[in-house]
Amino acid sequence: MQAGVAAHLAEPADTAVLRGKKKRAKTDRADARLERELLADGRLPECWVSPTYILACRALLETYHELREQHTGWLQRIHAVLYHHGIAKPAHALVSRDTRRWLARVALPDLHGAGDNTPPGARGRAAGEGGRAERRGRRAA
Repeated sequence: MQAGVAAHLAEPADTAVLRGKKKRAKTDRADARLERELLADGRLPECWVSPTYILACRALLETYHELREQHTGWLQRIHAVLYHHGIAKPAHALVSRDTRRWLARVALPDLHGAGDNTPPGARGRAAGEGGRAERRGRRAA
């Protein structure tokens, strides 16, 4: 409040309900008149603005939610890599200490020799040893 004037933030949906059915075109002037009259009568439905501590809690919960999504994504990636290499996922939870020890012992093929993440069975095709597209190209020629 400055210079004796207080700002009010009207709730749009509730204000529209109080306006009732539109009889003519809605204009800024008509909206201003309605809100002025509702404020003068003490009936202006105001928006609730969250206190700072609530906003901080929301931000913390959003961060937690994002971390959980990333965690799930990483677990799915681990499952996918294990499946890709024909290794059955462990019987125990993937996030346990036992699983971490198990993962450290699992021998995954060295993909660095291939230079990319090409599946082992497709390395020959990637090097030009005949894939479907290449065979189609040869037939067309």
